[in-house]
Amino acid sequence: MSEDYLVDFVTSLISQQRQTLDHQFTEHEWARHQRMNLSGIELPPSIDNEFEMETMVRHVLDDLKHADMYFVGKEFNEILTDYYDQTYDGSDEPLRFDPTSRLPSPLCFIVLDQLQPKNRITSDKTSAYATEPSANDAQWTEGLPDGVDQRRVGFLCREAEDGAIDIRFVSEYAFPFMCGGYKIGGGLMFPSGFSQGHIDDFTTSIIGISGAFSLINNPRFVIQSPAGTRQQRKAANKGQGVPVEAWHKISWNIDEPVQPRDGDSRTFNMPLHYTRGHWRRNAKEDWKDVEFIKGQWMQWIKGYWSGHPAFGIKKGYHVPKIGSAA
Repeated sequence: MSEDYLVDFVTSLISQQRQTLDHQFTEHEWARHQRMNLSGIELPPSIDNEFEMETMVRHVLDDLKHADMYFVGKEFNEILTDYYDQTYDGSDEPLRFDPTSRLPSPLCFIVLDQLQPKNRITSDKTSAYATEPSANDAQWTEGLPDGVDQRRVGFLCREAEDGAIDIRFVSEYAFPFMCGGYKIGGGLMFPSGFSQGHIDDFTTSIIGISGAFSLINNPRFVIQSPAGTRQQRKAANKGQGVPVEAWHKISWNIDEPVQPRDGDSRTFNMPLHYTRGHWRRNAKEDWKDVEFIKGQWMQWIKGYWSGHPAFGIKKGYHVPKIGSAA
C-alpha cells in the first residue's frame, strides 16, 4: 500500500457516504442490500430498516470528520498475527482486554493492511485473519463497480467513559454497520442476533484492532508520522472537513539506538514479542483484578510487550527495515 493510501481511502469513503445520503439512497440501493441478505450472503443484523441505515451513515460521516486516523501497514502483519495467537487461545476462560489497548483518543478510525480483503480471502492460511472459503466471501466482492475487484475497509472506534469500545465496520460501496467491540478490563462485545459465523469473523478483527492500538500506545516501539502528502491533507480538510493533523501513519521505531528501561536489561535486546495475559488460579477475594470464575477466585495477570522491534519480532525473527513500504 502506498503512502497516500489512508487519505485516498477516507476521502473516497466520505464522498461515497455523502452521495448515499444526498441523492443515491434510493429504493434500488436498499433493495440491493436486502437482496444480498436473501441470496445466501449472511449480512450482520446490525441494521434492519432504512431509517436505521440512514442514521448510521449520518453518524459515520460526522465521526469520520472528528476522528484521529491511523494506518497500520503490512510490516505489522506478522506481529499482529502473533498477538492474536497469544491473546486468543480458544479456551473457555473469559478473554480480558488490558489498558494498553485503549484508544489513543476517544474517537479513532483505523485501517490495517492485515484486515484488508486481499489478506482475508487468500489461499495463504498463515495469517490469523485469513478465512476458509465460504458463502460470506461474496460480501467482499458483491455489488462493486466495473474495474473494482475488492473493497477497502476500515474500523471506526469510539471509547466510552467506562472503557467500552464500540467498533463500526466501514467499507467502500457498502453500508456501514456495528460489528462489535471490546471493553478495557472486560471482554468481547457483539450486537444481539449475530450468528456464530459473524462472531468468529469479527473476533479476529477486534483482537487485531486491540493489538494495533496497544502498539500505537507504546512510543518505544512505534512512531507516528503524517499520512499522505501535505497537499492531500489540505485537500481533505477543504473538501471533506477532516483536520490536517488527524492523519497518522504508524511505523516501527528503529531509527535510533535502543536504550533499556529500568529493570529491562535482560529482555530489551530480544525480538519484540507479546506475552499474553492469563488467569491465575487459587486467588484470594481481596486481591486486585480478581473474578469468581467456575467456582473459584481467579486473578487476571496482564499481558505485556517485551524486547524491541530493532532486534526483530517473534516467530520469524524478521528485522523490519528502515523505510519499509506500507
